[in-house]
Order: sequence, then structure tokens, then C-alpha cells
Amino acid sequence: MTFQSIKRPSPLRFLPGSRAARAAFVALAAATVVASSPADAQHSGGQMHQYPISPAQAEPQTQHLGKFDRDIVYDAGRRELFETGISRLVLRNSQNSEVRLLAETVIEDHGYATAKLRKVLDPLGFEGATELYPDQQSELEQMKGLRGEAFDRAYMDAITQTHVLSVGFFEQLSSKAQNPELRQAASEVLPRVKHHLAMMQDLKQRVPR
Repeated sequence: MTFQSIKRPSPLRFLPGSRAARAAFVALAAATVVASSPADAQHSGGQMHQYPISPAQAEPQTQHLGKFDRDIVYDAGRRELFETGISRLVLRNSQNSEVRLLAETVIEDHGYATAKLRKVLDPLGFEGATELYPDQQSELEQMKGLRGEAFDRAYMDAITQTHVLSVGFFEQLSSKAQNPELRQAASEVLPRVKHHLAMMQDLKQRVPR
């Protein structure tokens, strides 16, 4: 028995705008939708994400602080840099043991506060303040040239004035911060910040004028 060769049909050729072309396009589009459905995407090793990702699934780096939190953290950070900077000058320029003890306490506790806040801010990719305000930098430079009682007076005036604002910032963060972890960290730091202010106000009255 012999078989006659079967003639292969020639490929279909669709003219632009033809009914056959439109039908083929619709069929192709339908097949694409089915292949990329959420169910298939989930079973393809996670390589296809044709559906939105919920906030809970987002990477931590995509989460950001709100403007309220950002503004206060920036300002508090600059004041922290200033207080730490002028307190380090005390160890070089002052001979008053009480002023030096206050400065050492400020430096140590600012390290504690920074560690608490960075634990919240670092996972968010939030750097915070890295430099002083221009007026703070100018005041710091002026204090570098002072010694003795003149320095002690300048230090106590500057540290007390800026620390009143620092207490206010931490009070706001501890009660109104939009980020709950930041709110908790500020609540843990606030008692130390208030204690510093009490120490400063007391000592300021006893520094010779």
C-alpha cells in the first residue's frame, strides 16, 4: 500500500484590517492573559508579579518617616550635635569640676539617645542631621577661643538655652510621633533629657558671673 504525499497547507497570511487578523489577535491576547494570571504567577517561582504588592509585603527600605517625624528628628539631631560639640570643648577649656562633670554626663547620655534613635532610623534608611545650623557653628567657633570662667559662663548659657528646645522636641516625639517605634524610643530617652535640663539650670545659677 502506498501513501500519497500529503501537501502541507501554506501559512496563513493576514492582511491588515482583515477579519482573520482581528480574530487571531483576540485569541493571542486571551492566551497571554491566561498565562499571566495571578495563580500562574504565584506558581512560577515568584518571577512574575502581575498583581499589586500589599504594604505589608513591601521591603522595609520602602517605608518612610512622615514629615512631622522627619522635621523634629532633623532639628533634634542638630541640637544634639551642638550640645555634644560644646561639651567636648569643656574637657579642654574648663577647670570647673562641676561643669566638666555635666559635660561628661551630656556626652555619655547623648550617646545613649543616639543609639536608641538610630535603632529605629537605620532600618528606614533615614540618615538624619549631619551638620550644625550656621548660627550653631558660629557659636561653637567663638567658644573655642574662651577659657576659664568666661568659657564656663558661655557654655552654661548655650547648653541651657538649646536644651530647653531639646526637651520640647523629645516631648513631641514621645507623644505625637507618627512612627510608633520612634515614639517609644523618644519616651525612653525623655527622662534623661529632662534630668539634664534640671542639672543645667541648677549649675547655671552657681557658675561665677
